[in-house]
Amino acid sequence: MKLQKYILGAVVAIMSTMFVSCDKDNIAATYSPYTDNVSFMSEEAASILTKDASCEIPVRVVRATKGTACEVKYSIEVSKDGIFTDLNNGVVSFKEDETAAYINLKADNLYPGETYEAIITFSNEVIAKADTLLNSSFVSTSVVVGRDFVWEKAGTCTFVDYTFSDGAETDGVEIENAVGTNQYRIVAPYTNLFGTIDDGGFDCSDFKFTFNPEDNSIEPMMTGDYNVILDLDDGGDVYQFVWPAKYIPDHCYVEQEGNDYYISALGIISDEGYYGPWGFEFVWDEGWPGK
Repeated sequence: MKLQKYILGAVVAIMSTMFVSCDKDNIAATYSPYTDNVSFMSEEAASILTKDASCEIPVRVVRATKGTACEVKYSIEVSKDGIFTDLNNGVVSFKEDETAAYINLKADNLYPGETYEAIITFSNEVIAKADTLLNSSFVSTSVVVGRDFVWEKAGTCTFVDYTFSDGAETDGVEIENAVGTNQYRIVAPYTNLFGTIDDGGFDCSDFKFTFNPEDNSIEPMMTGDYNVILDLDDGGDVYQFVWPAKYIPDHCYVEQEGNDYYISALGIISDEGYYGPWGFEFVWDEGWPGK
């Protein structure tokens, strides 16, 4: 399965914004205090992956200048009911001369492999009276929390690269299974192959896929706006193997011969354009669940 390399060319990547369907859960207090120049620290307050079924998430809120004690109200939209509890009950309080305070969320009933989002937004009154000309202000922020699977070793593979070399390979790369599921991951394959950033290699994500026991086929698991299946960072550029729907199956596909899998994908370098096809292969030497 040798990759025939060519360049599709750098094209303008059409980015799509991922929308989460949320059930509005307005838990704001009934009174209407406000303070000027109140802001969240960023548009993304937290992105947490936990192994536990519950966790607490502090969300930092700041104001530009010291002043008298005050209270600020907000509302929360959630992607799923029964997960988030607002321990502040819709109000964040600043003490006198205090420039930072915290909204404390608790997340419960987290299911392995699932992610949940809460979007926190200041009340319209607070937003309207904030001085955004003199001070930057984030009036809304998101919290994303997920529970990871319990992963256990499910074998090893020989991993072969056809993107950054003409077939460099390494064996003994660990494969793990998400307990109770047909989901698997090859652990940091490019770091195993080329070493870490300090060695001139990559900081590499895991390659996650689902295994179909009926025909021994696999399907890459995807995340992010581009349908990313693998991330690599060499300390300068970020390389992403991507799986855009419009290029399936012409450039994005899986070839299988028994326990030997070749993955053809497109690539993005530091968020610029599509290149490819990029490819890699793995032979599931030990622990292959196929027949």
